[in-house]
Amino acid sequence: MQKWHIRVLWAYPIFAIMTVIASLTIIIASKVRPSSTPAVFHYVKHHWSKAVLRLLTVKLEEAKTSKRSLLATGVTHVIVAPHRSVLDPAIIAAILPRHRNQWVVKREVFDIPFIGPALKAAGCLATDRDGNKDAAKAMLSPETARNLQMKKSSLVLFASGSRHKTEFKSGGFYFAKENALPVMPIGISGADDI
Repeated sequence: MQKWHIRVLWAYPIFAIMTVIASLTIIIASKVRPSSTPAVFHYVKHHWSKAVLRLLTVKLEEAKTSKRSLLATGVTHVIVAPHRSVLDPAIIAAILPRHRNQWVVKREVFDIPFIGPALKAAGCLATDRDGNKDAAKAMLSPETARNLQMKKSSLVLFASGSRHKTEFKSGGFYFAKENALPVMPIGISGADDI
């Protein structure tokens, strides 16, 4: 049996348990103390992602960048990344500073037990991948930009819209341009080999 098969056999059940615990932590925080939910979400997301990557023996090598100093300024950014691997969200959550950011997530993920209610409680934005332009415009409205700026949050989205697509959709870039927000592209290399 190959080494990665053995890793999958023990890692995925542990990954599932960690995900349920992380999701329940966010859901409980939203019920007990709703005002603390964003902070709990960012803390849990950051540590969950680092633990998942450690569990799967993934080592991250970050390119030299000024992202930490850019994000530390409190300026709202549109953080755009490709989505080629199931690990991409964990990688991005691990490399971003524990900084307030709002994630755009495909609507189907909100139907997953534990994960969906946690994302909803954390204020993640749902998007339709069916190309519903009216829904996208409503979600990525000037009001959304004002809310992000007021909270000093950034918007994180996967511009390819789906895993394995190579072209970027324009919604995130349009949102950034219309609201005069800087775009921070993130590249991920090698995640689809894991």
